[in-house]
Amino acid sequence: MCVYSGISSDLVNMKSKGLTSMYRVAEQQYRLTSGWQLSGLAMLFVLVGCTGTTTHISDLPRHAEDVAIVDCLLPGQVRKLGLKMVYVSPKRATKTAAHECALRGGEYVLADRASLAESLKVWLAGANNGDVQAMSYLGEIYERNARYDSALFWYEKAVASGSKRSMVNLGHLLEQGLGTVKSPVRALQLYRKAAGLDDQLNYQSSLDAEKASYAAALAANSDLIKSLSQSIQQKRSENAQLAKEIKAIKRKLSKQKAQDNDQLQLKIINSQLQMAASELQIAALQQQVKALASLGPAPDIEILDPTLIVTRSKPYARLNHTVTTRKVTGLVKSSIGLKSLTLNGVEVETNRGIFSAPVAISSSKVSVVVEATDTAQQKTKLHFVILSAETGSARADEVRFNSSGQFYALVIGNDHYRNMPDLSTPVSDARAVSALLKDNYGFKVKTLLDADRYTILSAINGYRKALTEDDKLLIYYAGHGQIDEASQKGYWLPVNAENDQNANWISNSEVTDAINVIPARQIMVVADSCYSGAMTTNAMPRPDLSFIPDERKNWLSIIDGVKSRTVLSSGGLEPVLDAGVSGKHSVFADAFLSSLQNNTRILEANALFQKVSHKIQSNIELIDLEQTPVYSPISHAGHEMGEFIFPMPK
Repeated sequence: MCVYSGISSDLVNMKSKGLTSMYRVAEQQYRLTSGWQLSGLAMLFVLVGCTGTTTHISDLPRHAEDVAIVDCLLPGQVRKLGLKMVYVSPKRATKTAAHECALRGGEYVLADRASLAESLKVWLAGANNGDVQAMSYLGEIYERNARYDSALFWYEKAVASGSKRSMVNLGHLLEQGLGTVKSPVRALQLYRKAAGLDDQLNYQSSLDAEKASYAAALAANSDLIKSLSQSIQQKRSENAQLAKEIKAIKRKLSKQKAQDNDQLQLKIINSQLQMAASELQIAALQQQVKALASLGPAPDIEILDPTLIVTRSKPYARLNHTVTTRKVTGLVKSSIGLKSLTLNGVEVETNRGIFSAPVAISSSKVSVVVEATDTAQQKTKLHFVILSAETGSARADEVRFNSSGQFYALVIGNDHYRNMPDLSTPVSDARAVSALLKDNYGFKVKTLLDADRYTILSAINGYRKALTEDDKLLIYYAGHGQIDEASQKGYWLPVNAENDQNANWISNSEVTDAINVIPARQIMVVADSCYSGAMTTNAMPRPDLSFIPDERKNWLSIIDGVKSRTVLSSGGLEPVLDAGVSGKHSVFADAFLSSLQNNTRILEANALFQKVSHKIQSNIELIDLEQTPVYSPISHAGHEMGEFIFPMPK
């Protein structure tokens, strides 16, 4: 038995093959169940004895919209039970390409044109019948439409049924306080449960848990300060009124008879006492406000390089090579202004918050203390250790970690635009990235140069059937980008894009939808452009293990087995020419290429992000550029707390 799909003329063939009675019953059943709708496409029929399928030229996608991923409601299959009974199974919901949905007789509306009701229609029946995936999709539809209460409801139901996807999505809402009270602790618990790694990981959110509690306390203090300020204002208004009354009494006193003077004088004294008491209360309230205001945020210190590993005791960094000195680079932020910054007691200069200073590596374990003081004398101290390089045995053990599946890369570089200004570096960047991934890391690479909308979308769509659940995919894009100011949606602009017409733009949500249905275990988007729709970094795992070989191998094995959908974005709208030494690549591409070229070990994407960010920030004086890379999970793409891992370079 097989499923037969074709155009409407094939229905005639069905009758000619002696299946007229079955056709009539099927027609009658289908009329009753879902409405007889023929728009040049046939229904799905189950035929006995079918041995193959035929692909017609008309079946192939021709336009970019044909390969767009849609929520598709397929008609029920016509099934035969025994010799006489024919029935139609219920409609089935799936995510697939628009042209495939149409060929199979399905109902769909393109995502950017679908109303909330149309989107819900596809998945609601399945969700109500206990389909966990449908519950997750419903939650995402509601979340995209800012219906957070409904999103929370369906996420909670899916989480109760074990959906890792919904655990991440629900954690994000709880962490951001969308539709509910902020709960960073439960968000962290959900992230950990999704990964199934428990105490073997620290997530970024665990580092932020204390900050979140502190922020909540600050918010409460802010409310209290507001209340106290209102009380002070009220007291001052009361005193102003008393002052008016005293003035009026004094005027009356000058006109009254002597026998009435004592009584009026008493009123004045009482009013003056009330004013004095009120002034004392105002002074006390002002002291409270001042004390509460001093609890504002202290300076924040972040170490960019070397990469710190967070443990339950103290953060540390492990050197890869034996050296006598190691430069420490970081970023310090202060809302009220920085007074001073010291590293191991020595004052260090900062430039736009960036600082860098050498540390002498005089032993196998060197302590580093960075202390920042703001203009209100509030201090923040960060203490970590630098551990010396490991012996060769650790490297040998790490080499024995072999990730299952194949590594694939789709690399896109657009220089020459038909309706927009050309760019200088994307094609050169794409060629260099393709060569590096292929030659150094063994990726199977497909390169697209000066590609239009259809070429890009169809190439991404092609990985739906080409990849397995064990494979990894990296998508690199360099070219013009755009952010819609009203919707805050991001777009990639292919070479046939127009400035004032977005018909040929590629929305980041289209890329996300395509990624969502690719079966690969790990997918990472690297965009030398914008990419909206990213989640917070709090859903990213970080190791809580020392670099003992067996433990690192175990960490890599665990995290490699968990699904991930992440994006590393340059933070800008288009590639910016490198004004440094090479001048051949964009600032972001140069940092990306050099970080991978100089790498000698298995590399997690988060560690790559740290290297790229450090290189860009350390060159900020040379290029005078406001560009901050971002690395995070992609919303609604199926992220389940995993991590993209680059293999050992050749």
